[in-house]
Amino acid sequence: MTTSKIDCSKYALFNSSEKSTDLPNVILRKSTVDDAKDLSQILFEREPKEQSIGECYNRFHLEFQKNTPDNWALFVAEFNGQVVGYGRLSLITNTTPNPYPKPKAWWLTGLGVKNDFRRKGIARKLTEKRIQFIQSKKEDLYYVSNSKNLASIKLHEHFGFKKVSEAPGYGSVSFDGGLGYLFQLKYTEQNL
Repeated sequence: MTTSKIDCSKYALFNSSEKSTDLPNVILRKSTVDDAKDLSQILFEREPKEQSIGECYNRFHLEFQKNTPDNWALFVAEFNGQVVGYGRLSLITNTTPNPYPKPKAWWLTGLGVKNDFRRKGIARKLTEKRIQFIQSKKEDLYYVSNSKNLASIKLHEHFGFKKVSEAPGYGSVSFDGGLGYLFQLKYTEQNL
C-alpha cells in the first residue's frame, strides 16, 4: 500500500497579526460536475508538482461519479461568476487496513482557494458552510492537518476544533516534513 505524502511548503503562510478582509458578495453553493474544470485549476495551482491539470480534472470528475449526497459534499465559493475556492466533506467508512488509524466519521477532506483570493475570508466561509452541513446531520466532524500548517490549524480552532491526537499519518496520508494532528469538532447545538 502506498501512502500520500503532504508537502508542507504549499501551505499558506500564517501571520497571526495579519487579519483577513472579507470579500463581499461571495456566493457559496453546492458544486456540480460542471465545476470540475474550475476545481481542477485550483487544485493544480496548489499542487503543480503532484499531478497534471488533466489528472486534477479527472480526479474531480471521478468524485462526482462515484459519490452520493449520503457520503460526500463539495461546496464552492464564487466571486463575480468565477469559482475561487472549494471545500469538501466525506463520510469515511472504509474498513480497508491503512498504516494509520482513522475514525469512521464525517471528515473535512479538502479545502482550496485560488492564490489571488487568499486572506479574503473564503476558506473561513467554506469551512463554516461545511460545519453547518454536518450540524444538520447532528454528527461529529474530523480533519487532519500537518503540524506546520498553522493557517489551517488556526482557522479550524476558531470554529472549536480540538486536537485529539498526533501521529505520522492518518488513514492513507502521511506527513512529509511534519507531524500530523487529528482534530475533532463534537456535535453540539451551540457550535454555530
